[in-house]
Amino acid sequence: MRKDESQIIIKRMITSAPFLIFLFIIFLFFTISTARIYLQSKKIYSEKSAKEMLLKIEEEKNKELQQKTSQLQTEQGREKILREKFQIKKPGETVAIILNPESPKSALEKQNNRNAWNKILNWWFGK
Repeated sequence: MRKDESQIIIKRMITSAPFLIFLFIIFLFFTISTARIYLQSKKIYSEKSAKEMLLKIEEEKNKELQQKTSQLQTEQGREKILREKFQIKKPGETVAIILNPESPKSALEKQNNRNAWNKILNWWFGK
């Protein structure tokens, strides 16, 4: 066999339908694998973002609790919390209660905002 004949045979093999179908199947396999990896990375990124948001919320709660505990370590802080929570007064003091009624419209708006936020969180975390 001459060199020209072998090149013609190779060209025919490469351009034959079975070989092209084989290459197309390999191409589909790599495309599907790449799409799966992309979707997994996108899911992981969104989960990471959600976890970071939860971590930030928990850190804020922790900071608030640390402030409250540091407040409880002083006599003035304990007295302030007792007065706020249990409405305790010292002997000889009088207590004045000032009511600031909230309008029904603003209370309803606050409730709707909480519901909307809960819906967003439930949608985001899949609950």
